Amino acid sequence: MKSPEETPHLSKELWIFLEKSKNPTTSKSSEFDGLGVILSWFKNSKTIQDFQNSLNYHFRNPGLLFEACCHRSFINELKHMGFDQVETNERLEFLGDSVSNLIVTTLITKKFTGIDEGKLSKLRGSIVCESGFYKIGKEMCLGEMILLGKGEYNRGGISNPASISDMFEALVGAIYKDSDFNTTAQVIVPFIKNEKFNFLDLKNIETFDYKSKLQEWMLKHFQALPDYESEEIKDGFKVTLKLNGNVAGSKSGHSKKQVMKDLAEEIYLTIENNNFDATPWR
Repeated sequence: MKSPEETPHLSKELWIFLEKSKNPTTSKSSEFDGLGVILSWFKNSKTIQDFQNSLNYHFRNPGLLFEACCHRSFINELKHMGFDQVETNERLEFLGDSVSNLIVTTLITKKFTGIDEGKLSKLRGSIVCESGFYKIGKEMCLGEMILLGKGEYNRGGISNPASISDMFEALVGAIYKDSDFNTTAQVIVPFIKNEKFNFLDLKNIETFDYKSKLQEWMLKHFQALPDYESEEIKDGFKVTLKLNGNVAGSKSGHSKKQVMKDLAEEIYLTIENNNFDATPWR
């Protein structure tokens, strides 16, 4: 296991602080005092101040932001040190999932007034999913903000798409509890509208079903996003799907977007039928 000096970013700062802290944590009263010291450190951390500046939102209750940052692995290690009153970010994540869903629903129903609810549902689904939230969370640098246990960090937790996506939802839940729906939307909508992600392109509806399902499956099982590589050939395009540098499949056709859609569908249906050997991907 790595020492605190080798752990990342905010986690590194806090583990060093805890290691240097001389406050005992063996009794309930000292645990309460120790937790207060941690929250005070967190509130005054330059990393936390810079993060809030980047969001253009400052928490009235910094304890909510602290809770949003707390991965289960970090809480487990705190409990071993005698801190039993600290919560993981999972309840905030549960709340943030619903709030995010409503934010995206409100945004797309206002923007696309002539689109039926079936297509809107597919568009929303292409945004409100682990891969979509991972992209936003990565843009927010949430990997640097997650408070991880040292073991989880050594397993690559700082870049785990699921952990980053979960923290994004927890952050949304924390802002909502700290303020209100409209304020939360003001913070989150600019990230959804970021042209870098192309979330609001109606073409996403056409490819949502299988491309998104395949992305979700890959994130769940491999903690990585599929990589589509295309090259021009004599009769159109050849698209190759790679994971961790390994070829999962390839397909050719006249339309690059259609080939990507068909390739995702082909691989996903093979997975669903349990006929796909994913061993080379590991």
